[in-house]
Amino acid sequence: MAQYFNFKRLIEKYSTDFTVCVPSKDDFDDSGEYVKGTPTKQTFRGAILSHRESKIFKSGGTLTEQDRALYMLEPPPADLQGAELIHGENLYHISSKLENAAFTGVYAYMLKFVSVFNGGGAND
Repeated sequence: MAQYFNFKRLIEKYSTDFTVCVPSKDDFDDSGEYVKGTPTKQTFRGAILSHRESKIFKSGGTLTEQDRALYMLEPPPADLQGAELIHGENLYHISSKLENAAFTGVYAYMLKFVSVFNGGGAND
């Protein structure tokens, strides 16, 4: 399918590195004991942008000024939905994936602001 837009230069211009705490599945060991999964941290690159004020206003309270959108040129190796993302001093929850890569060549995710990340605690 042909892409309608080419966002590659734009995404590359605003891309930055960020860390994702990818959750792993809980499991049971050989003796049948419950073992909580250990998240792994991976570094990715993409453009993390704030939403326009008009989009925040029209969202009916579902978006805040601290929420962001993530745009990546390559699909991540694992589904990021539900993972935590650390960018700068902020912690975000990857709440949803926008499926439009076939038309734009860009993989887009919504980031919900969780808190200011102080370097400890959240999945460390």
